[in-house]
Amino acid sequence: MKKIIITGVSSFIGFHLAKFFSRNYKVYGTLSMKLNNYNDINKLRLNSIVGNVTFIEDFNLMNHSDIKKTISNIKPDYFIHHAGWSKSYSSFDYDLAKGFNTNVIPLSFLFSSLKESNCKGIILTGSSAEYSDGEIPDLETDICYPSMPYGFVKLSQSIYAKQLSNQYNLPTRLARVYIPFGPFDSPNKLLPYVINNLYNDRPSKLSSCTQIRDFIYIDELVKIYEFLLLDLTNQNFEIYNCASGKPLQLISLLKLIAEEICKPLELLDFSSIKTRELDQKYSCANNVKLKEKYNVIGDMDIMDGVKDYLNFIRKNNF
Repeated sequence: MKKIIITGVSSFIGFHLAKFFSRNYKVYGTLSMKLNNYNDINKLRLNSIVGNVTFIEDFNLMNHSDIKKTISNIKPDYFIHHAGWSKSYSSFDYDLAKGFNTNVIPLSFLFSSLKESNCKGIILTGSSAEYSDGEIPDLETDICYPSMPYGFVKLSQSIYAKQLSNQYNLPTRLARVYIPFGPFDSPNKLLPYVINNLYNDRPSKLSSCTQIRDFIYIDELVKIYEFLLLDLTNQNFEIYNCASGKPLQLISLLKLIAEEICKPLELLDFSSIKTRELDQKYSCANNVKLKEKYNVIGDMDIMDGVKDYLNFIRKNNF
């Protein structure tokens, strides 16, 4: 059975990647601390994949000898690098030093170690935050001027990864992810927050929610990673926008969710929070490159994903 190392498996996307790939691969998932030290949603995620994933505990991206030792011992066929520093990602308070130390600096050690171990390739999780603010869908070939420090760090990661891919002749795919949602999502994110309040007949304190965003259901996203992994047979570096490509205004989506679970729209208070002045008004992907090559996205309507997510919540009392 082929082996994959996936970093950051306690996170929402990392967990789903580990769960998905463990069906057909031997998955090793890195954790930044001991398994028993995790709490809340992270603990629920990890407990649900115990036995299916081999955990690498206390994995420190800033310990470069640890990176080399781990890769040398496992000799993975593939490597999916998802872990990184994302605290306060939407704020100017984002810690640039920690961002570079975890997202950028370790890349040279990752690439050199993976090459030495004859790894077939690496997939890195990028971000829609790398793009400039605009009013049209983002293209992978766009010149990027991120508006936030987190976007700057992720863009730096992308640029450095391309250089290292060329240096080590290691096939590399960058997945620029937009807004994923689904089971085991963090409760403080917008959709889980609103859905939980609706089910409990509590009002949600919201801004005007006029922003336009591109959501993708998590089941669709992990399938994209699978196709990116298969594409690693090509000796090159490629960026792919990972999104539905179907922009929605937040207020419209939240109203559709309330109607779907038969709750009054009055529970959605769109006037209690002031919209942040620097908040991006429009964020959507042009995903033609991915659709033309793989034909794996675009079929699922956003509400189909919402309904699946709601079914999970109902069945699991989440």
